[in-house]
Amino acid sequence: MEPVRVPERFVAELHQVLQDLYDPIALRRSPLLGILGLKEEMNPSAALRRVITEAIGQLKPDAEVPPYAPAWRIYRVLVYRYVEQSSQFTVAATLGLSVRQLRRQERLAEKLLADHLWSQYHLNTQLPQIINLLNGTARKPSNKLAVSGDQEELDWLRKSLINERIAIPTLVARALKVVTSLANQSATRVITTIPADLPLVTSQLIAARQAVLSLLTAALYMAPGGQVQTRAAADSHSVVLEVRALAQPSVVDLGRAMSDEHLAMTRQLADLCGISLTLLETSGDEVFRAALKFPIAEQLLVVVIDDNTDTLKLFERYLAGSRFRFVGQTDPAKALAATIEQMPNVIVLDVMLPGIDGWELLDRLRTHPQTANIPIVVCTILPQESLALSLGATAFLRKPVSQEGLLLTLERLVKHSWPESQ
Repeated sequence: MEPVRVPERFVAELHQVLQDLYDPIALRRSPLLGILGLKEEMNPSAALRRVITEAIGQLKPDAEVPPYAPAWRIYRVLVYRYVEQSSQFTVAATLGLSVRQLRRQERLAEKLLADHLWSQYHLNTQLPQIINLLNGTARKPSNKLAVSGDQEELDWLRKSLINERIAIPTLVARALKVVTSLANQSATRVITTIPADLPLVTSQLIAARQAVLSLLTAALYMAPGGQVQTRAAADSHSVVLEVRALAQPSVVDLGRAMSDEHLAMTRQLADLCGISLTLLETSGDEVFRAALKFPIAEQLLVVVIDDNTDTLKLFERYLAGSRFRFVGQTDPAKALAATIEQMPNVIVLDVMLPGIDGWELLDRLRTHPQTANIPIVVCTILPQESLALSLGATAFLRKPVSQEGLLLTLERLVKHSWPESQ
């Protein structure tokens, strides 16, 4: 019986995954997660990346296969282009091919990898379900990210990621470590001038790290054999990270398409995490120049009113390292006066308090003209969310509270009440 042919849509989705192998946002929306049974993994994106790289490793020819056999070329194309993320220009030169020949080899390699996965996972037996999964995902190329599925993914990240205080020198150093192999493959020199004393910035760390990584990758694709320079400076409100690429104009067109794709990703990620991307005019030997602007981290004051000192210590630990500065208050009789004096950005209020009841204190805070507009989070073991909101609370948290739950609630209140702080 003739074997079932691997659907072209499966090969196309595998091509997309290979292109996005180190982009967790893109991998999370791949239908291959469902087809390969990876949706329930703790980290589906990492699981999919592992499956693909292991499958590529399984295609490595045996030692007795001659080094110039077609099987070795297929394996090297998969490793150099996708696992190591080298540019087409670099891989073509390494393998002694033209870029056009390399593209044909890429298509052949992707087809053979698809056949291998199809056989390894016995997908012929699941063909109807797989066809349904593939037909239910009409994805566009990754350089056009603002389609409905992508927007859902970005919206999910926007709601799920927490703003953190970030050191730009550390952020850039880690991104540069990741792209070192790519720079080495294209013989591109990377020069960094990042002052160590830059102020901390605030952003969503995961998305910000990927934005910097994508920007550096875009610059590297524009400058094979040249230089990529990074520098940063601060003003009173922001830190600007600038990335420049210097190269001979004759090599620029070879990497422009890949650079544009990574630049599109950078813009999406920057928009997601509250930073801005600006393309700057080039001059002299510059072939690429862009800047990411990060807002300097400001400390937002959170007053937690709770007579339980263990709870206060827990909340203090939860807020350590974030952009929220903790102040605890155990005496409800002094809480109103202390709050008026400190004028916090958010109040977290327990209701089971000695002396003055928490509900009474909530009413006092809401009716006093100086505290009436401060967001108040009622935090209690009692199942009284509706009551709390009806009495003027802005949000409700049921104890025990997780660090993630607390920080996400504070972030939501700050964004709603003080958008200029972003």
